Parts: sequence; C-alpha cells; structure tokens
Amino acid sequence: MRTYSGLRSSLERFKKRHGLQDENISLYTFRHTYATILLEQRENPKIVANLMGHTRVSTTLDLYSHVVDNEVYKQTAKTLDGAFTNLTNKNTADIIPVYRRTSTL
Repeated sequence: MRTYSGLRSSLERFKKRHGLQDENISLYTFRHTYATILLEQRENPKIVANLMGHTRVSTTLDLYSHVVDNEVYKQTAKTLDGAFTNLTNKNTADIIPVYRRTSTL
C-alpha cells in the first residue's frame, strides 16, 4: 500500500519525465476525474459517494453538480416521455386489474 506522499512523489517524477511540470495535475485531479466520469455515466450518486469516502450523498452532489448538464435533463425527459407513452398505449384492462366476485354456492 502506498502512502499519499509516496503517490504524490511518483506523480511528480512522472510529470518531470514527460515534461508536464508546468501542468496543473495533482492526485486531486485524478480523484475529481474519477467521480466526474462516474456521474456523467449516470452511476448512482450514493455509490459514487461511497467510493469517494463521502459520508453524505449531498456532499458528492454539491461538489460535482456541474456534471449534471442539459444532456442529462434531456435524457431524463425522454425516459419519462417513453414511460408515459407506454402507459397510454396500453389497453386499460392490462393496467387496472379487474376483480370479479365469484359465487361459491
């Protein structure tokens, strides 16, 4: 298991070896990218919060709210439209169960 300072030193050596010293790349950059990619792929925020070590989902959502762009809202609207379309296209007899009283005389 590596320590944080060991990982940071490895990253600094990597940046120097590849001429990236002037780039603003840190271990936090990788952490942020990791969470962002998961949320962009619509992973459950509770799972992302657990992976990030956040005790509250609200912390994750507050930090990464910029990930939720218009495309996410458009996709959600399409999902709801599809669900409502499926419901309205079905025969009501398929949706609402009919209970008939049977006599047992």
